[in-house]
Amino acid sequence: MNCPVRLAVLLYLVAEIHSKFEFTNMQCTSLDETFSKFDYCFLKSVNRSYKYISLRAKLLQTPITNAKINAALYQRFSGYKPFLYNITVDGCRFLKNPQTNPVANYFFGLVSSHMNFNHSCPYDHDIILDKLPIDFIDDKFTRVLPFPHGSYLLESHWYSDNIKRAVLKVYGTLSGTYKKSAFQIHSKFEFTNMQCTSLDETFSKFDYCFLKSVNRSYKYISLRAKLLQTPITNAKINAALYQRFSGYKPFLYNITVDGCRFLKNPQTNPVANYFFGLVSSHMNFNHSCPYDHDIILDKLPIDFIDDKLTRVLPFPHGSYLFETHWYSDNIKRVVFKVFGTLS
Repeated sequence: MNCPVRLAVLLYLVAEIHSKFEFTNMQCTSLDETFSKFDYCFLKSVNRSYKYISLRAKLLQTPITNAKINAALYQRFSGYKPFLYNITVDGCRFLKNPQTNPVANYFFGLVSSHMNFNHSCPYDHDIILDKLPIDFIDDKFTRVLPFPHGSYLLESHWYSDNIKRAVLKVYGTLSGTYKKSAFQIHSKFEFTNMQCTSLDETFSKFDYCFLKSVNRSYKYISLRAKLLQTPITNAKINAALYQRFSGYKPFLYNITVDGCRFLKNPQTNPVANYFFGLVSSHMNFNHSCPYDHDIILDKLPIDFIDDKLTRVLPFPHGSYLFETHWYSDNIKRVVFKVFGTLS
């Protein structure tokens, strides 16, 4: 069989897999029409391939010198349930430097190129979202940061002078189209390296910290940190994700939590809880302060992380670094780095 024929057979056999986002509804509610009201707020379907959303909010008490926005994402499971993101930002401060909050900046990037809410306070003009097309959102939800298939609601609450003024809800579905294939196409995560650094060995030190490859299908990471100044009554953790683009660059997530407070109720911070869920079932750092014992991560297998990064919240293919900094008494004590690839 010559090369062109082989290529044709291969292209026939390989499945075409494509995810697509669709708007399904949009709701804009003014809670005080002496402060603001909506001239229009609609989803328009021009044809099967071109849909867009538009709105115009008239501001009636200008200038607006302060703004707070809460944005939350929900996924439909017997009703809409919180899904990973629930963030609140000072709108004026955020718009001075959107890079300070990567998650907020991701969601702001969904609309900023089609909206005149793109500068800091004050605001003395109407707020306009002009023909935000579905294909732009589709690219963000299927390529930049792929999401699991399902029905979603992005709900935002808008405040000024600490009074809720408006609620905006956008509904959509993310679905996939598949053709039968002789091949199974699957994303896979692999550990590539692990580094544990104690910055003060009078406070803590690592008995071990390693990545072990038992065979081609079974790899795991383990560590044991010995705490030398117990009990530990306070802890702060900063966690950041990086993707490799001519060196490792920040990728979406950079969060800091009070470890003791977070572990009392992990649901209060969905993003932190997602990353905590990557290790919690294999780690004894699973209760709140105080800590009077060694910290152990015991044989965290690659297939567990693989499931989280390819099914629960699919990530784009690439090389990643997950870096955490651990503090006690506001002093940085430990740096922990895990490197991996998703291919």
